[in-house]
Amino acid sequence: MPDYYIFQDESGQPNDEFFFNGIIIKNKNTLPLLYEIINETRLQYNFYDELHFQKMSHKRCCVYYQIIERALTEAKFKQSTIIVCKKHLDMKYFSNKEHLAYNFFTYLLIYHNIKYLRGNIYIYPDYKNRVLEDNFIDYLKDRLNSEAIINKHRYFVKAVEPRSSENEEMIQLNDLIIGAIRQKYIPSSGKWKKTLSDKIFQIRNSTWHYKDKINIWDWKPYKRK
Repeated sequence: MPDYYIFQDESGQPNDEFFFNGIIIKNKNTLPLLYEIINETRLQYNFYDELHFQKMSHKRCCVYYQIIERALTEAKFKQSTIIVCKKHLDMKYFSNKEHLAYNFFTYLLIYHNIKYLRGNIYIYPDYKNRVLEDNFIDYLKDRLNSEAIINKHRYFVKAVEPRSSENEEMIQLNDLIIGAIRQKYIPSSGKWKKTLSDKIFQIRNSTWHYKDKINIWDWKPYKRK
């Protein structure tokens, strides 16, 4: 059975209306092609800085778009983002603790993308400072593996290991796509951010195949009758 790698990142400020959480899922055997696409584009543009949506210029826009376009058209690649409108959240279900809500939606996003996979899962979240009581790593691994046992899924989460985005280009690529999605919900100033976001959505919306590769889940709470 194949191994799968998941790279996770999020975007959102305390006062934002929306929270964004995204993952890239790659089969271990096809992952090198994505790194190759990034390295070839870097060489072409003589660009070796970190890929980051908040850092934008004409050159960066060209580099970022070419990487994403080639990833969509050449690589077996999937990115999925869950968007949570904060006004829809009842924080009492999370003991009024934001990190518990964040942990839950990270679990929810990953679970819905791996429940039909067969093989070992390795999860690499972007490294961040967490409050002392936050058991994010253990929670994520234990909850996902418990779901696999209860529902007789055929995946197994072997590791959850935070990585610094500075040293992991898949987390950087994830940041670009989450940033482009966030731009549609919370527009920020800057010509090139809007340009990149528009170009990414243009190619994403051109076929159902690309829509599946960049999947957007606009989460809404379940309404009981």
